[in-house]
Amino acid sequence: LNLDHLWAKRNLIKIDNVPISFYYAIGMRWIHNYDYDSIGLRVPLGVQHIFKEVPIQIFMEIAPVMVLVENTAFDIDIALGARYFF
Repeated sequence: LNLDHLWAKRNLIKIDNVPISFYYAIGMRWIHNYDYDSIGLRVPLGVQHIFKEVPIQIFMEIAPVMVLVENTAFDIDIALGARYFF
């Protein structure tokens, strides 16, 4: 489970007349396993496109993670996905 607060720099660049936004965030990551729980702080950096016609966004991000609970470690999350706005 990831929980992030995003700040976006909208329409920072345009590729073939398609606006691409940059975002950065701070948040947390929680991984529950049968043997342990892992909790860490994460700082995602990504690019996104929000479609005007439909409430959908596509994104790519990379997020360094500092794991704090269960053990101390450094990790990196990489994501490619979509978000739907209600």
